[in-house]
Amino acid sequence: MRGVAKREQIEAALDVLPDSELDPVLEFIVSRGENGTSDESGEDEPVVVGLPESWKTFEDGTPQPNWTALIRADRDSGH
Repeated sequence: MRGVAKREQIEAALDVLPDSELDPVLEFIVSRGENGTSDESGEDEPVVVGLPESWKTFEDGTPQPNWTALIRADRDSGH
């Protein structure tokens, strides 16, 4: 059977996620389609999936900054 160990790892990881964070995971899986890609041509297209709610804030509840924008700004400034 193909990928049994991977499937077990995925199932274990899903078991610890709260139900509120499963929607983005499900959207990603469904978006990949039956052939494992995001479209019917067989070409692999990037898929954007939202962050789990718990990743949007620090442990104390303060919002996380837009890390991507900060890194991009830093790179654009020549660092």
